[in-house]
Amino acid sequence: MRTLTVVTEAPPVVSGIAQTIAHVTAGLSDLGHEIDLCTAADVGRVSVGEFRLTGLVRHWPALSRDLGRYDVVNLHGPAPSFSDAFLALWRMVPRDRRPALVYTHHSEIELSGFGPLCGMYNAMHARLMRAADGVIVSTPSYADAALRAGARSVRIVPHGASPDENDIEPVLRARRFTVAFVGQLRPYKGVDVLLHAASALPDVDFEICGSGHQEPELRALADRLGLRNVRWHGRVSNADRERVLRRAHVIALPSLTKAEAFGIVLLEGMRVGAVPVASNLPGVRDVAGATGLLSSPGDPRSLVQALCYLRDDPTEWARRSAASVSAAGHYRWDEAALRYHYVYNESVLERRLASTILHLEPAIGMVRHAALSCRASLMLLDPSTESLRLSAVSGLALPAEAHRGAVPLSQSLAGRALLAGEPTLIADRAGAERRPELRTAVLVPFSVHAGDVRGVLNLSRTDHRDYGYTDVDWATRQASSLAVRLLRPTPGGLPVPLAAA
Repeated sequence: MRTLTVVTEAPPVVSGIAQTIAHVTAGLSDLGHEIDLCTAADVGRVSVGEFRLTGLVRHWPALSRDLGRYDVVNLHGPAPSFSDAFLALWRMVPRDRRPALVYTHHSEIELSGFGPLCGMYNAMHARLMRAADGVIVSTPSYADAALRAGARSVRIVPHGASPDENDIEPVLRARRFTVAFVGQLRPYKGVDVLLHAASALPDVDFEICGSGHQEPELRALADRLGLRNVRWHGRVSNADRERVLRRAHVIALPSLTKAEAFGIVLLEGMRVGAVPVASNLPGVRDVAGATGLLSSPGDPRSLVQALCYLRDDPTEWARRSAASVSAAGHYRWDEAALRYHYVYNESVLERRLASTILHLEPAIGMVRHAALSCRASLMLLDPSTESLRLSAVSGLALPAEAHRGAVPLSQSLAGRALLAGEPTLIADRAGAERRPELRTAVLVPFSVHAGDVRGVLNLSRTDHRDYGYTDVDWATRQASSLAVRLLRPTPGGLPVPLAAA
C-alpha cells in the first residue's frame, strides 16, 4: 500500500508529533507500506511565536496532481493554515480522484487570550474533519470528542514508549526527591507553573530538559524567584534525557491548555519508574490518571500538593512507581503501527464500498431489465462485522429499516451463498402462499475491486414461472457483467467506477 503522510513536523525536528511520525512510519514500512512525507518544511512556513502560516496553498496544484499515486493519505492535525487548508482543498478534488483519507487528530487548538477565536477554529476544523474516511485519536477522551463532532469512523491508537538498551539495568534514583520536565519551552507547557512550585519546595530538585522561544523568559523568572534547586539542561541527546529520567522520582507535565493531548514524555518517564504528575486535561488524564496524580492546570498550589504527597510517603511513591512501569509496558510503537495498518486497510475498503454502492442501483437496474420479469437487490459484505447489508434494490418496496439492518453471514441464505462462493437456487414453496412473487430466487455471489468488495446479487421472479437451473447460469453471467460495468482499471492501478469516469 502506498501512503502519503501530510504533517507539519517530522524528523529531524524534535517534538512529540515528529517522534510519532518516526516510529509509526518505521513500523508501517516493516509491514510493507511505501510512505512519502509532505511536511511544513516541504511547503514552507513562517513562524512568529505560537502563530504559524503555511505555504500549502501555493503547493497544492502539484500536490493534488500526485494524489492518484496513493492508496491512502494520512493527514495529521490540527495545524492552523495547514491541516484546515488541506481539508478544504481536498473537498474540491473530484471524488473519483481521491484516495482514502485518514485524519489523525492530535489535540484541540487553545491559545491563551484567544478563547473565542480558538473555539470557532475548532468547530470549523471539526466540520472539515468529517471529510475523512477514518479518524485516529490517541485516547478515549478524544475519541468521544471526535464522535460528538460527527466523525464517521474513529479509532483509538495510543502512542508508544520507546524501549532503551539500558532497560535491563537497575534504575538509580537521585538521593533528593527529584522532579523532571522534558519538552519544548513554550507557553502552553506550563513551565512557569513548575517554577513557582519549585520556589515552594526548596528541598526538591527540578531538572528541566528542552529549549524553545520561551526559554529566556523562564530563566528570568527563575532568577527573580531565586531558585537554586532548578537545573537547566537545554536541548539534550536521547542518552542524556534517559539519564535524567532514571534519576527522577516524578515526571511532570504541568501543561495549561488542550494543546497538550497525550504527553509521550509521561510514558518515557513511567517506563523507568518515574511517577507521572500532570495537568488534568483531556487525553493527558487518560495516560497519567491511573498510576499518577493530576493537578489543576495553571495552579502551582495543586501541583505542590501532589508532589508533597509523593515526597512524604515513600511507600505510596514506590507503589505508584511499580504500577507506572507496568502501565507503560502496554504502550508500544509496533502495536501503534499495526493499528495504523488496520485503519488504512479499513479506510481503503470503505472508500471502495462507498464508490460501489454509489453506482449499484443503475447497474442492477440494467440486470433487472435484461430479464423477462424479475426483482433485484444487492447485499454487500461488511468485513468489520462479518455481516451482509442491503445496499441497492430495484423493483422492490422495502421498509427503511431493511436498508439499515445487518445480517450475520451464517444467518441468511445470501450469506451462505457468499461463503460457498457458488450461485444458489431457492425454491420457497411455503413462502409462496404469503408472497407468490418471491417463491423462487437466485442468489449469486460476486466480487469487485479485485475481491476487496464482495456481495450477493438476489434475483426474484415477479411472474408465475419458477427459476430453473438455466436461469442460474443466466444470473451468474449477469452478476459478472455487473462487476465489469461497475469498474474499469486506471493507470494508477486503482479501479474507478465507470459512471464516474
